[in-house]
Amino acid sequence: AANQVHVSSIVDEYAEDRQDHALIFSWIDGHCTHRPIENSIGGLCVVDEPTPKVLNMGIDGLISVFNLPGFDTEHVDRSPDGPSYSKHLKSIRRIDGSVYVAGMARQVYRREDRGRWLRCDQGARSHRGRTRGAVGFCSIDGPSENEIYGVGYKGEIWMFDGAIWTEVASPTNILLTGVRCSPEGEVYACGLGGVILCGRERKWRIIEQDVTEKDFWGITIFGGSLYLSNYDGLFRLDDQVLRRVDLGLRKTITTAYLDSCNEMLWSVGHKDLTFTSDGRRWKHTPTP
Repeated sequence: AANQVHVSSIVDEYAEDRQDHALIFSWIDGHCTHRPIENSIGGLCVVDEPTPKVLNMGIDGLISVFNLPGFDTEHVDRSPDGPSYSKHLKSIRRIDGSVYVAGMARQVYRREDRGRWLRCDQGARSHRGRTRGAVGFCSIDGPSENEIYGVGYKGEIWMFDGAIWTEVASPTNILLTGVRCSPEGEVYACGLGGVILCGRERKWRIIEQDVTEKDFWGITIFGGSLYLSNYDGLFRLDDQVLRRVDLGLRKTITTAYLDSCNEMLWSVGHKDLTFTSDGRRWKHTPTP
């Protein structure tokens, strides 16, 4: 929501000695608070049940729940076949009202209720010893729970129909880092080397561009446009043409990741937070 923003971060002083920590910053109605978590956080999302809760996804499957001002934990799957530091989660996403997590070995779970997660990776799950090299989902998204897309290693694209996952032909073998669905029905994916894909169901194509060759890490839909970001800057796709976004700020701004709601678009870099409410005027928010 426009009045509530949550960002996970790593403190520089601890980055080399402690890999199992994060600091979650929350801006609520203009007031900033922060809370440390002794776990590596791979993503977060907010749910309403009925009061807002922030689900912070630990890469090992431990979910730290901020029920402001309370705190609780959930485990996605405690079994030996569940998420772990050697088979970690990489994506958390609200899809059609439900929360999904996904990650290595193409594991996917849906949150059925508080503290109860259901495995829903039938057809996609990669079992140990059956594949060579790393496989997994780096990102998932979908317009409904009966049409979910997962993208990841080797350019793989998979589609979930609510019961089973099936792999669809991909026009690339480059690792895909993100996928987002537009309200108009198109699905976009991005990845290493500046690759951008567009498609739906079994038809996918590469969107050619010569603006950047840097790896994309951020992707979101805002104001009817696709936005992408990497360490080199922020970009917008207009009429299938990629253009660099001029933030209009008088200083160099770090960029990497993106997220948005109907009212605001946020860019999160290693040292900077910037946002816009109209896609034209950008504001820089000092980090605590």
